[in-house]
Amino acid sequence: MWFPGLRFNALYGNCRAGDGRDQRIWFFDRGRFIGTDARKSSHLIIGVWRDDKTIAFLYVLYRQTDAECCPTGGGASVRFRWTGRGFARLDPLPPRAFTPGVAVGR
Repeated sequence: MWFPGLRFNALYGNCRAGDGRDQRIWFFDRGRFIGTDARKSSHLIIGVWRDDKTIAFLYVLYRQTDAECCPTGGGASVRFRWTGRGFARLDPLPPRAFTPGVAVGR
């Protein structure tokens, strides 16, 4: 989701896990790092679309019984928008971990 010439850009991918299931998004203002999407990583993130001020990602959702290879919980689109001084998340992040009453996690 990086386009030369745009002020607001993002890189996304694996942090540390050998299996690729430790993913984050890193945001940049003119190439300078300005933050990440969340405090903890997600299993799988896919870049979906962008314009000059908004970038959208799909967080793949897992059910508690899903194997790492085979998520069946669908996905949640989350948009991040450049505010002129930083970025703001426009949509809520899906839950990270399974808790009572939560059917899916990222």
